[in-house]
Amino acid sequence: MSTTEDQPPVIDEAEFVRNVLATPDDQLAAGMQSELRETILDEIFTRISGRIDPVRSAALNITVGFQITGRPDGGADPYVLTIKEGTCAVKKGIDETPTLTMTLDAVDFMKLVVGADNATDMYIGGKLKMDGNIMMGPRISGLFTIPSPE
Repeated sequence: MSTTEDQPPVIDEAEFVRNVLATPDDQLAAGMQSELRETILDEIFTRISGRIDPVRSAALNITVGFQITGRPDGGADPYVLTIKEGTCAVKKGIDETPTLTMTLDAVDFMKLVVGADNATDMYIGGKLKMDGNIMMGPRISGLFTIPSPE
């Protein structure tokens, strides 16, 4: 982990992947009920934008909304990825109707972003709900490189 005077400690991606893969679901859920939830989600979404594969996403112009459920107050944290011509921009909050909206619990979201689970299996298993152009759902994960645990 690295740290600066003005910022909280930042975990590197490989360490984050290892930790998510090694931590039991109940402990991940407890962490996502803590005051660190917003920081964790903001950091994941910030890093996602830098992991877009410009070749695979070159012809796309879509918005993908995420509703990350399981907040301590019972609500969800909304984020939007705007994928356009090989780039990805992230915004917190949803102020328009996305091409696709994916709704899932924070623990399942973390497992999705580290590659421990995939969108198709999560959708079939009822852990992921999709609204809008659901045919894009399985393609979304393939547009990004997933960090290696090594």
